[in-house]
Amino acid sequence: MDTQPTFRITPRVILGATIIVIGLLAALDALDVLRVGNVMRFWPLVLIGFGLANLLGATFRGQRVWGVILLILGLLILLANLDALDISWSFIWPVILILLGVLVLSRSFGLHRGGASPEDWISEWALFGGGERRYSSKAFRGGEVNAVFGGLDIDLRDAELVEETAVLDCFVMFGGIDIKVPPGWQIIIQAIPVFGGVSDSTRRAPEAGTAVSRRLLVRGTALFGGIEVKD
Repeated sequence: MDTQPTFRITPRVILGATIIVIGLLAALDALDVLRVGNVMRFWPLVLIGFGLANLLGATFRGQRVWGVILLILGLLILLANLDALDISWSFIWPVILILLGVLVLSRSFGLHRGGASPEDWISEWALFGGGERRYSSKAFRGGEVNAVFGGLDIDLRDAELVEETAVLDCFVMFGGIDIKVPPGWQIIIQAIPVFGGVSDSTRRAPEAGTAVSRRLLVRGTALFGGIEVKD
């Protein structure tokens, strides 16, 4: 039976659509069809797009919070760039701090999924700072890691997966996340870099045709930052 392809709104789709919109605006301005001016004024559309993507495709609470933060921040900067709102960075920065404060408060409720213990489920964030965390759980299930203007080193080399695949949701903005994993884990990268980078630096352990029993799926967004997985 034929199967119809499905379409889902993902960060990659949002990024592609945003780039197309900015490119169209620049082309129309060059053809004198639409007077746009400096097309770089529209760069906050990237923030708005990723905010919507995080809201529409949220799989955990932190992702929804980031979606709201990016959406509000992008709208404020865009309106300011277009002179539609008489605000300056002296106003936008306090708004950013307020939104980050909301994020910090939101982290105080329901940190662990499905009643999993803190050792089995990562829930880490770095805000204007950094740190190192070592997990040695024998029933590791995944989690979420967020770094904003900071960095985190997550060491999973002593951890063991309770299921075949664990999902680690990451969000980076002006920061970085380093993830160390045991040799032999298969790493699947689905994180999207935006003016940043995402890399898998692990050694290629399982050879072709070899059954893989342990997988770590790394999802999320690296916005002006980086995510690296290594063993």
